[in-house]
Amino acid sequence: MVTRKQKKRVTALYKEGKSDLEIATQLGLPKKDVFDIRRKNDSLTKEEKEQIRKTRRNIIIGGIAIASVIGTRIVNYFLNKQSRFQTNSNTQYSLTLEQVRFGKVSLESYLDERFRLMPDVQAAVKSGMLKGFLYKVPKPQLELILTQMFEHIIPNKEDIKLEVRTGLEAYYKPWLKEEFAKIVPGSLHLFGKKVPLYVGFGDSIIYSSVLTTDADITGAIKHELEHIKDWYGGINVGGIYLSFDTTSPKTFGLEFLGNLLELRAHYKELEEAYKELTTTNKMSVSDKYFGDRAIGYLKHWNYIKNNVTTDLERRVSASQLNDLKGIFPSKIGKDIYLSFNLFGEKEEIRVRPLK
Repeated sequence: MVTRKQKKRVTALYKEGKSDLEIATQLGLPKKDVFDIRRKNDSLTKEEKEQIRKTRRNIIIGGIAIASVIGTRIVNYFLNKQSRFQTNSNTQYSLTLEQVRFGKVSLESYLDERFRLMPDVQAAVKSGMLKGFLYKVPKPQLELILTQMFEHIIPNKEDIKLEVRTGLEAYYKPWLKEEFAKIVPGSLHLFGKKVPLYVGFGDSIIYSSVLTTDADITGAIKHELEHIKDWYGGINVGGIYLSFDTTSPKTFGLEFLGNLLELRAHYKELEEAYKELTTTNKMSVSDKYFGDRAIGYLKHWNYIKNNVTTDLERRVSASQLNDLKGIFPSKIGKDIYLSFNLFGEKEEIRVRPLK
């Protein structure tokens, strides 16, 4: 580990005109550490910065190629080639997605470990937002869970039965091919009511073509936690508070709300991935998962921008898109562009489907 004193010496010796090799030899540090210290202190030469700009984003997204836009140059890799920016940051876990897919570990055990050890999950539990994870819950048990939740906010017993029945139907209906998880229950009556919620998971995780690594699973769980956060406390966009009590079908459409929730969650994932990329030159999530998030972000951005039907939706749309301007998506032909302006970096990344 590089000490603070060594960092100061690196800066001082560089100002004296010493090369990275000379500094590394004198201080007994790897040459790479010397370079990283200079990079963090913004003391790289223009040539060094340009070289980083040209090489750092040539990565692959599993069925999607991604690279920085440098003129018109883009580097495509073979589909099965590992990205050199990819790493696995889930070393605190003993169970892996590979073990689940080979039948060595149950998905239930895998999810249980994530629930117990994932910091973001435990933070959500402590905050009161998250009640737990659900996987293949017997119907009588889920019916009891839902009934107890609705009893706190709905006085009429018949209305409670209706909400419970709707919740059961939503949970047990066939899962979509790439539907990883869902909020349980997803009733509008709970939107902004600060009622603890569950995250339900399906077997689609095992067979997903998008979730290919343990880090992808972590990303998908964090995605659902963003939904939990918005559903639990409501959404505040530019001083506009959205909840069950402040919206109605006439003022705020369900489809608009769904796209808003997805846009916000996708942004958080891309923001986190880009922050990691700019600070460590690595991404924990797989390239394919990152590409899927980029495609989804563009889809939901366009919906929120182009499908405004009420005055409230118009105000929310303008405010939310302004809040998320740090990642601006666009599309030219089949290529998707993400223009990042975050963490002191300005960069444009191109996502190109290979098929």
